[in-house]
Amino acid sequence: MKQVFVFFFCLLSFISKGQELEPLKEIELADFTNGNLNLEQGWSVSIGPDPEWMFYLVEFQRFNQVKLVDSVELYVYEFSFRLLQHPSKDVLVVMVEVAFEHLSYYPVYLIQQDAIRKIGNFNIRIACDEYNGWHYPLDDINVKGNNARIEFSFGQAVILLDRKYFPKFDKNEIRFVFDFTGEKLRIETDP
Repeated sequence: MKQVFVFFFCLLSFISKGQELEPLKEIELADFTNGNLNLEQGWSVSIGPDPEWMFYLVEFQRFNQVKLVDSVELYVYEFSFRLLQHPSKDVLVVMVEVAFEHLSYYPVYLIQQDAIRKIGNFNIRIACDEYNGWHYPLDDINVKGNNARIEFSFGQAVILLDRKYFPKFDKNEIRFVFDFTGEKLRIETDP
């Protein structure tokens, strides 16, 4: 009987291993110069104005082969990038902060092996009484993951730009979640 109990305890321990969320490790990036930035594992990103439309083109390459092209509106002050390594998978997360005058646009990309895909946007802004143009939600972001999912939460109050109500969420009350079995980010909130 003791052996059966030990077996089930070991089995439960094995099943639950990897289910706790661990912080993703941030990878130090070089400066973004001349519209180009080297990431990791042969990946690079370049940004430049589209000559025919009022957008900037964001182009991801791996070993000089284009893998994904995305775009953002043209009236941009600056771009910044965050690159994170998932603790238990061969996965990189790329978050882009596109700074506009009063808002920002936050596309999120997932790199797995030699493929990249856009998994969504953080449609949020800082919740503040007066505008602070130098403080954005990605300054206080917490990113954790396990074998099943990646969670993005915020260490300060944010407003969800949902085109209708613009609800405010206090620190860590809203999470953007990506499940590896899904395609896009989804939103979870605490009651």
